[in-house]
Amino acid sequence: MYARRYLKNFETIRYQWQMLFLPPQISEAQPVAERIQKKEFIQRLAGRMQTDEATARLWLEGVLEEMYQTFRSGCGLTLPGFGGFYPDYRRDGWAFKFNPGQKLRALFGWSSTYRGTL
Repeated sequence: MYARRYLKNFETIRYQWQMLFLPPQISEAQPVAERIQKKEFIQRLAGRMQTDEATARLWLEGVLEEMYQTFRSGCGLTLPGFGGFYPDYRRDGWAFKFNPGQKLRALFGWSSTYRGTL
């Protein structure tokens, strides 16, 4: 009787510890998010900008090139409402980091102060 109660308490504590400290496991029931290719992204961007795909492609390539040059110079980039990108110097080299903004954090169900619609 005592052993059964002890085992049940141990299982409860172990489960709570796993929920707090271990990352969620990706299984077949939780597929990795689908990705879209650059071409489709440009089509979506053109629709939002109400312009043709060639103009949207130029804008996207310009933005990406400028981001690349910013990171190449060793600077980070903050896009209010979206998040911040920054290079982080480590002992063995550089790591690239992204800190999502509050709206993105809310979209993924993470701790956030965002209160608008998603």
